[in-house]
Amino acid sequence: MKFPYVVDVTAATPGVAGSPTGNGCFAPDTRTGLSMTGHIGAHDHRYCNCDYGLCQDRVLPPVTLTPGTYARGYPGYTASDIDAPLTWNGTSWNGPSDTNSPYGAPFPPGTYDVVIEATGTWGGSGSTAATPFTVTATLPITLTR
Repeated sequence: MKFPYVVDVTAATPGVAGSPTGNGCFAPDTRTGLSMTGHIGAHDHRYCNCDYGLCQDRVLPPVTLTPGTYARGYPGYTASDIDAPLTWNGTSWNGPSDTNSPYGAPFPPGTYDVVIEATGTWGGSGSTAATPFTVTATLPITLTR
């Protein structure tokens, strides 16, 4: 299953620093400056392409978010493109880690949430600390078989 989504930035916003995702393995989307992650799950079931083992720590510089609509996963993307959607094969998984972790069991029928998040900090300068933020979008889905 593929879950395309759109990020809308409505106003120029200076001083935004994305949080490195995947234990510091991934830098923010170069078009928006946001660190985007996605996962699917509920209860004891979770899918997330998150764990890539130990990666170097990154300190990401603040950027100014540019107004615009940024589509992810719509026609024209390629598998290695930052425009790729959240893709799920129906199994439990937390990422390959540094041990080549296999996919887990399929999700049983039930209701689950598809969650897309942007995380980072905003504002702050000199002796004023930046404010952490998380922006979350949730889509409930129901698996019937």
